Amino acid sequence: MPEIEIEFKNMLNKKEYEAIYKYYNLDKLGTIKNSNYYYEDSRQSLKNNNAALRIRHTNNKSEITLKIKGARSNIEINEVWENKELVASLKVASLPRLIKEKLLAFNVDEDLVLIQQIKTIRKEKEIPEGLLVMDKTYFLKELVDYELEFEVADYEQGKIDFEKILEKFSIASKEAKPKIARAINYSNEVS
Repeated sequence: MPEIEIEFKNMLNKKEYEAIYKYYNLDKLGTIKNSNYYYEDSRQSLKNNNAALRIRHTNNKSEITLKIKGARSNIEINEVWENKELVASLKVASLPRLIKEKLLAFNVDEDLVLIQQIKTIRKEKEIPEGLLVMDKTYFLKELVDYELEFEVADYEQGKIDFEKILEKFSIASKEAKPKIARAINYSNEVS
């Protein structure tokens, strides 16, 4: 079943990350460890449709997600993924029905290959205004970045509340591109 996701994101430096982490006592919360594997076809059909296909293994589950970026929200189609092993390639025909239908609508090639592998250490805390999510992400070549996400039910109020959080910590607005886009940029910088 597709979900509508309304979230605000901001890149952080290590000092900003640590300040928010300490303020919200995130050390007292459980840690979610994500291994994310991103797939694409040879024509970059997903990227060209503002979409990404990801398999994510977390502490206790695995899922495949098709994420489609919208102007104010994203559509996510999440399905359980039974295979716990790293998969170097996928066939569209073998994917769950809803994901397969969207990929066919995007005219994606039958063969998808693994293009990036990312590890994320995540902390989540429900606060009165929404869900606060802090990510420390490890990319290839030992590169690390920090990101604040804020998930809400209402776009307008969420935008106001997110800006208040940034203001509280004197954090400048810094665009947070999707992790897959950052991973590709980072790999281009080091190659």
